[in-house]
Amino acid sequence: KNKKNKKKKKNKKKKNKIYNNPPSNMLGKITAVLLLALYTCCVSSVTIPSPVKAIYIDWKINYNSPQQSVLNAVNSGYNVIVLSFYFADGSLHDVVQYWAGLTQDVQKATMQQVHAAGAIVIVSLGGGTDDPWSQTDPYTVGKNVAKWVQANNLDGVDFDLEGQAAGFKGGSMTGDQTVTFIVNLTKGARDQLGAGYVITHAPQGPHFGPVGGNLWPGSSGGYSGVHKQIGSSIDLYLVQFYNQGSSCYVDYNGLFVNSGTSCSVFPGTSIKEISSYGIPYSKLVVGKPLLSGDGSNGWMSASDLRSAFVQANTNLGWNTGLMNWQYDDNNQANAKTYVSTVYPSSPSPSPSTPSPSPSTPKPTSAPTTKPTPTPSPSPSTPKPTSTPTSTPKPTNTPTSTPKPTSAPSPSPTVKPTSSPSVTCGDKSGMYCVDSTHYLNCPSNIQQSCAAGTVCQQAGSSIQCGFPSQTGEQGQSTANTVVVSVVIVAVVSVLA
Repeated sequence: KNKKNKKKKKNKKKKNKIYNNPPSNMLGKITAVLLLALYTCCVSSVTIPSPVKAIYIDWKINYNSPQQSVLNAVNSGYNVIVLSFYFADGSLHDVVQYWAGLTQDVQKATMQQVHAAGAIVIVSLGGGTDDPWSQTDPYTVGKNVAKWVQANNLDGVDFDLEGQAAGFKGGSMTGDQTVTFIVNLTKGARDQLGAGYVITHAPQGPHFGPVGGNLWPGSSGGYSGVHKQIGSSIDLYLVQFYNQGSSCYVDYNGLFVNSGTSCSVFPGTSIKEISSYGIPYSKLVVGKPLLSGDGSNGWMSASDLRSAFVQANTNLGWNTGLMNWQYDDNNQANAKTYVSTVYPSSPSPSPSTPSPSPSTPKPTSAPTTKPTPTPSPSPSTPKPTSTPTSTPKPTNTPTSTPKPTSAPSPSPTVKPTSSPSVTCGDKSGMYCVDSTHYLNCPSNIQQSCAAGTVCQQAGSSIQCGFPSQTGEQGQSTANTVVVSVVIVAVVSVLA
């Protein structure tokens, strides 16, 4: 009995000792948690403008002052500026590489003006000449682009993922595996960025379908399946409603109510129909080419689009916003006229100018431009066929209602006039057919380089560059600014 009493007293002393003298490692953990909570609560969050007026900036910029091109786009009336492109392998292209070349002071000063005007700037990962599906660790890819966003003072990231085949198959993956890939990619970015940054995706209209259904994405549902798993981490879908056929998405009914009435190859892909798969109207932005030449088809005049938007607001309660491809700094009036016609009552405030002087010298050669090839039914990024970085969409349409098991047979838009025929076979990537045409594998779509540019082969990828770049297949790498940023976060904990 005495032994039991002694044991109880001993245990009681231990409890008191633990209570009165917490170990230093516990205090350290508490301190770290409190500091993390303080950081989370006090970091300013990005406010998504409403309505959204987004525009992609690619290669048509002022190379002496890329930050001024950003401010000019805001001054034109746009409030979500998307810099293109950051590739999945971490390489930087076009305006993105020039933004990275600016000093921290210039970047921050520019962003202060952007934010003062009620706008935000994000970077786009992907594009038609990128091959994200070859990456084996999408989570890390997502984290890496998010780190780049933070190191370069931007507001978030856009994922412009291309090349899916019928059934929403990315590369050698099945539709369900492709959905998982995109989910992990998004999760990596959101885990790194936290809630204070914006994440958008730029799917094409046909990339949506009912989960378990038999539309073009197959049973995976494509982006509907993505949204079902990680939709809370995605702020906006900048949907590309163009380059899917001359009669697709060109009036109010086809764009907002029932796509199948005018676009039989891609039924179930209007705004209302996509919303029925579980994606709220508040996340669905309508994407259109800025000029008729910025896409193969699907363009609508600003006045016609304005009329459709008014009807959608009245009948559906939709008023999320507009996305345009692409901005041209030499023709700012076109952008200003278009967006002010679609949204005449809510112009964006103009940022102050001039912008800070750039820290990078004028490039000695033309920008790295990437034609964005598109997979056969899947539309591609907001990039037109007429620009080096644009993503042409298939000019052919499926011969029947899209099914996950049978992709529409492609018909090349242009036939090569020289060089022997090039075939994909079991190859992946892109290959020059002749000096002005290239073949996108495995979608097997042949496309043309923009006027004035020539096709240049670099391994299993190509670039359409200006004639002065002929024979310099490594130009893309040579022009790329490699920025190594080491961010060291030091949290003081009590020993």
